[in-house]
Amino acid sequence: MIVPVAYLLIAGGVTALTPLIGRISKGLSRFVSFLGFFVGIAVIAVSVILALNLNLAQFGLELGVPTASQLTGRSPWLQYFLPVMVILGTLLFSRPIRNVRWASLVSLGLGVLGVYGVRVILGVGTTVVLGVVFLIVTVIAYALLRFVEDLFDFVATFLALPPVEIILGIVGVYFGILILSI
Repeated sequence: MIVPVAYLLIAGGVTALTPLIGRISKGLSRFVSFLGFFVGIAVIAVSVILALNLNLAQFGLELGVPTASQLTGRSPWLQYFLPVMVILGTLLFSRPIRNVRWASLVSLGLGVLGVYGVRVILGVGTTVVLGVVFLIVTVIAYALLRFVEDLFDFVATFLALPPVEIILGIVGVYFGILILSI
């Protein structure tokens, strides 16, 4: 099965144009934003596969990407389609989950995992020791993840500005059409 990158860029670009769609219909805008979350995951996954140059032929998947000479021969700007895909995927993925506080949930899970590891690996079974291990692991994980969450929130807030969304959407559709025309 061939997954053309051009179609993902066009779909990502159209779903990034949610501010324009929101002027027509709020319900349609929410639906497109919901679809954009999954398109963003696909765009990020494909861009990681392309950046790492992974071979998916053994799984029956192939990415329809022109060669570098074909890209630059069509337009010199097409050599930047991979960074555009990463930024577009980040925009689409972060839009609905920007307000979710995932650092506390992940640190809670890591705290429980730390307690489980101490209990199973070291064989410590006292409640006081396990409680202290839980608190230490949870607080350290939360401090580190909260910083990452704040960085993610800053980038997502910048990318959520309507002019930035519209520009990224137009660039994504433009790059997708150019790649499709090769």
